[in-house]
Amino acid sequence: MQKGTAQGITAALNAARAASRDGAVWLSHDGGFEDISFFGVVSRPVVIDANWLRNDLLWSCRKECPTIMLHAANQGAIRLFAASHVLREVVRHHEKWASSKNLPADRVLEWWKRHYLPAIRLVDPPDGLLDVDEQQRMDRLGQLDSDDVPTATLAVLLQAPLISSDRRALAGVYGPGAVRREQSDLRDLLRDSSNDTALKRSAATVAFLPVAVGGVLIPAATRGAARHPVLALAAGALLALGASRVQSATWRRSASRVGRALGGVVEVLEVQQQWQRHFQDAAPPAPQWDAIGHAVPASAVRTRALMHTMAHRVSGQTTLDELAGVLPALPVATSPRLLGQALRQHEGPVFQRFGSAVWQLGQTTSSPDHRRPRTVDAEGQYGDI
Repeated sequence: MQKGTAQGITAALNAARAASRDGAVWLSHDGGFEDISFFGVVSRPVVIDANWLRNDLLWSCRKECPTIMLHAANQGAIRLFAASHVLREVVRHHEKWASSKNLPADRVLEWWKRHYLPAIRLVDPPDGLLDVDEQQRMDRLGQLDSDDVPTATLAVLLQAPLISSDRRALAGVYGPGAVRREQSDLRDLLRDSSNDTALKRSAATVAFLPVAVGGVLIPAATRGAARHPVLALAAGALLALGASRVQSATWRRSASRVGRALGGVVEVLEVQQQWQRHFQDAAPPAPQWDAIGHAVPASAVRTRALMHTMAHRVSGQTTLDELAGVLPALPVATSPRLLGQALRQHEGPVFQRFGSAVWQLGQTTSSPDHRRPRTVDAEGQYGDI
């Protein structure tokens, strides 16, 4: 990773983190995730393992501040995916983890429930979706550490970077002996930083917030104009009339300010595009659908294609008709009826449904009222906190 690129992205995330020490994930009225997109900049899927999550949680709890990874999730820059066994690890071992850092166990657990659970999408990958080479890698990983298999499998199925320092799990995702500098660079980018001075220094420029605001306001204005074209024309005429009455000196001052603002927007977009490239470079190889089609049943191909497509779509929530139109070319039939069967078959562990027609990859761990996070207990049962 080039030094300037790393500094630019880290400064942007540090600034956003410093501006909001208590970030919040935006949830829709039904409890699903509301993803943010702006001029082609979309949320990127990542998969986290238990060890990385432990270190991130303990640092955040000790500093009482969101880490770079957590704030990136809160700002809509990434989508955090995890298998439910990762969450069970927190419940089972948080006391030991807290003791290792001289932190109260109840404080660590409360921090986990309040700040991490709402940001994580739970997916338990089904068996039988991997091609021959991928399955062989997971079999080898299972002989070394079976606990890592669901997380590694999820990263492969979603073609999402695995945020982990575990060489065995990384070999399961990227291949034996694979040296992934890009994955290491991304890991360093998301690594927590205790440089509070840098945080305070960068607090004046919140690089991700203009993206979030633009991602909400611009589509809203577009939808409004489409619904009410007459009102939109009238509003435009009023703006033009007002502009015609402004003195030229004021125009020059305004133009100068607009120019500076646009320059800032360009800077933000450049940082965002660099961010996107790092996630693309650190992702596992793209799925080879023909090889998968020869290795698994047609229903498994459809399930994997749905998971992969939903992980990378601009919108985290989508309808069956929308999915049918954006799936990759597959060696199996993909009628809406068959896709619907795949979604319903794996509803709960893999897909979450809202109403009768809208689907999301992964279970949210917050209830629809936005205030009561849900957790997974040591036996893997969901429940309100």
